[in-house]
Amino acid sequence: MASTSSASSSVQKIFKYDVFLSFRGEDTRKTFVDHLYLALVNKGIITYKDDETIKKGERINEQLIKSIEESRYYIIVFSKNYASSSWCLDELVKIMECQKMTEHTAYPIFYDVEPTEVRNQSGSVGQAFERFTRKSKRTLEDEDLEKELVVGKWRNALKEAASLAGMELKNTFNGTSRPRPLSWDAIARVIFILSPHLFRVFPHHLPHLLPSPRNVGINDLGTLDKIYCIH
Repeated sequence: MASTSSASSSVQKIFKYDVFLSFRGEDTRKTFVDHLYLALVNKGIITYKDDETIKKGERINEQLIKSIEESRYYIIVFSKNYASSSWCLDELVKIMECQKMTEHTAYPIFYDVEPTEVRNQSGSVGQAFERFTRKSKRTLEDEDLEKELVVGKWRNALKEAASLAGMELKNTFNGTSRPRPLSWDAIARVIFILSPHLFRVFPHHLPHLLPSPRNVGINDLGTLDKIYCIH
């Protein structure tokens, strides 16, 4: 089902997608994001997930920009290498532009990174961003805006997105690299946990998004271990 805006205007905007997933493929595509995507679409929530193979340095295309505009909610999965992709960063800038409109809402998920790392471009996120921006300043095309302005937009988008209410997911347990049990329910419910607004948008989906308790182990490489039921 596609959602509609509940704005005070008599004309409601109709969205093509309920949810748009923004993520760094090499970090999370085969793990958390794929499971979250399947959990959502299996319950009838129309979710956009870009599965194209993106070449390094490639900028987002008009079709992707349109898909962002046509989505009601955004789930941004920040990971260690998210800020090392111009595609992800340009995507984030567009998402935050739409976020400022009343019809759109964005939610960050911090996958094995701290919100402060994203907000301040520090730690592993900052290192990836710094390496990437140094390279980008040398390769950005002349017809782009001033190079510093482009990088400034990326920084502002990271800061704004990381300041939103969201969720942290860790792939370590008690400071060790052994698998940490990650609630399978949390994957299915993540979008509902983050905002009460979604209960009004998808109220009839909620009971069905709570399967029997399961855990998924995520090891230090970010891969998913076997799913096991808790009795």
